[in-house]
Amino acid sequence: MPKTTTRRTRTSHPGVKLRKRVWGSGSLSWFARFLDPLEGREVDVNLTRLGLTTAEARREWAKRKSRQLAGVQQRVELGEIVPGERTSEDLGTAVEEYLDHARSRLRPRTIEGYRASLRFLTAWAKRSGVRTTADLNATRLAVFRQQFVSTKRKAPKENARRGASEERPESRKPASINHDLRAIKTFCEHVRRIGLARSLSRDDIRDSLRPMPQGRPRPEYLKHTHLRHLLEAALRHDADTFKLTREEKGGERPEGTTSRNEPIGPFLVFLLLSGTRLGEALNLRWRDVDLDYEGPDGEAVGEIVLTPTATKTHFERAIDLSVSPALRAMLAALRLQRPRSDFVFGDEESLSENAVKAAQRRLVGRYGAPAFSWQRLRQTTGTFLTNAPGIFGNASAYRSAKQLGHSVSVAERHYLGLERGIPREARTLEAAMKIEDLVEKVLDRARTRMQGRTSA
Repeated sequence: MPKTTTRRTRTSHPGVKLRKRVWGSGSLSWFARFLDPLEGREVDVNLTRLGLTTAEARREWAKRKSRQLAGVQQRVELGEIVPGERTSEDLGTAVEEYLDHARSRLRPRTIEGYRASLRFLTAWAKRSGVRTTADLNATRLAVFRQQFVSTKRKAPKENARRGASEERPESRKPASINHDLRAIKTFCEHVRRIGLARSLSRDDIRDSLRPMPQGRPRPEYLKHTHLRHLLEAALRHDADTFKLTREEKGGERPEGTTSRNEPIGPFLVFLLLSGTRLGEALNLRWRDVDLDYEGPDGEAVGEIVLTPTATKTHFERAIDLSVSPALRAMLAALRLQRPRSDFVFGDEESLSENAVKAAQRRLVGRYGAPAFSWQRLRQTTGTFLTNAPGIFGNASAYRSAKQLGHSVSVAERHYLGLERGIPREARTLEAAMKIEDLVEKVLDRARTRMQGRTSA
């Protein structure tokens, strides 16, 4: 009688066996059994408890687990992973360690933004019984996302203590949700790379924390009329004085000459004509400004060089002042005002972000300026530089992208064709914006302030 042989059944998830178990109560559970290459022992995972109630879902999970085990085994064979090393960490502790290590390469505001986003993950993990990074897997991250995208928007609570908030009936906007999801994905990638989340793969993180569909409207920018209203409001803001101060009453200075506010006009003009980000402008030092930099014809046009540590992208870039002679003239006036200062806007210390934000609120609320943000001023600069035919010519998208520090595709996709009312004869940025006269008034005030300090 011929000898019979057992034929081995091929599977799409080698190394992972799917088994069902019937409990004494009669309920049925499905388990996955596999050999952990790091611990050298068999592990059972209750798939029913993970919510994998269909055969197709269990097979897909087993396939992903099989690919992950093969990758870990390969790394063990190459010596990249040593069996027995730390493979998990308390989730809250892992978050704090991640933020501490990121302080050396990220700005404080970015760290605080990541911390706020990761609070959603740690709060959900505490409610769901996820204690360590090893407990993170594709299914749990997918469950987290499902609950996270349905959270309601929170807003400051009226007539309550400072910092108190309440939940509003409307859902959060997709842009806000995606902002937090990006930070959470970055953290999950970090713990995966250092071996503290062996159940996660790069595909798991990408699929489970996929962003929400989001519309992409055209960038908002300030048109000619809005720019004029803004600078007129800044001139009123800077010219506003107290009716009578103690010094004026005592005869120490003429009545009505004490400024009510610190001037904001030069700072606004700088942001509009340079296209820098708010942080780049606040931290700009005089050592990075070369007012005598020569252009192609040998004339002094000026240049600003932002070092890698000063930019958001960590790429050094130069801002050519030849596109705005008025900006160079204003910087020269500011330099004469404070010859010994370190910062362009400030003295030994830079102008604070709180001070400029307070001035922004005053401009809009008290002096009639149109609603604006610092990002919108930068978008306004990009719009006019990209679309002004008389400034950069056919190289407008490339040159404006270099000036603002983003890619050419960003300039072409977002700014090209956005503004069509720019005169062809406009050769400077202030002329393209049709604000030459108002910029000159801001410059005159800066010169008058300089003469007042000199005479004093």
